[in-house]
Amino acid sequence: AELVLTSKEFSKTVRVTWKLESMAVEEFIKYIVEEIGADLREELGEESIYGEGGTEHMTGATKDAIAVEYDGTTTTVMDAIAAGLKSLPKRKRAGAIIYISDDIETDILFAKDKNGAYLNSPLILSGITRIGPKQVKTDPFLKDGEFLIGNAKRYYRMNFNEPFSITKDVLGRQRKNDYTGYTVVAGAPVPNSFVHGKKKYQQKKQTFKVS
Repeated sequence: AELVLTSKEFSKTVRVTWKLESMAVEEFIKYIVEEIGADLREELGEESIYGEGGTEHMTGATKDAIAVEYDGTTTTVMDAIAAGLKSLPKRKRAGAIIYISDDIETDILFAKDKNGAYLNSPLILSGITRIGPKQVKTDPFLKDGEFLIGNAKRYYRMNFNEPFSITKDVLGRQRKNDYTGYTVVAGAPVPNSFVHGKKKYQQKKQTFKVS
């Protein structure tokens, strides 16, 4: 079978005046370069999850993934994760990791029973590392209320078409320097290899009293 990887250009530029650069400490430019790299990594992380594909974006792991929803009342996030694991094809479950958003981890850690007692001890646990036999990782790029299940190492293909680089462009007439980070990355998931869970938020009805 063939898998088409769609690509995206990632670019970030920070402009620094000669005056500022001459007055700054030596670590200032190093800091600028590190911040450029961090911004590009964040953008790449978001694209690898939510990229829409096409001619200008990567195809993220959630694109055409197996969909699971929960409302947090009649169905909990744990119900949804269990349903997601069952819906993932059996051969795709091997090595699968449950990636959860920050708020899901908080909800699970501080969940209470009907008597108000904590189901887990947030004072003892140092975060959620496993649910059943599966490894759990908190992913900062997942949106609130969302989770992703799959073996990304095996079933998400990523290729750096243009290696990451940072260049310095000197603008003599303007007495400024441009520091630019740049890379081109292509990526796409193997079909039917990921489960994407979402919390279904219900809109509250507004009522107005008419006298």
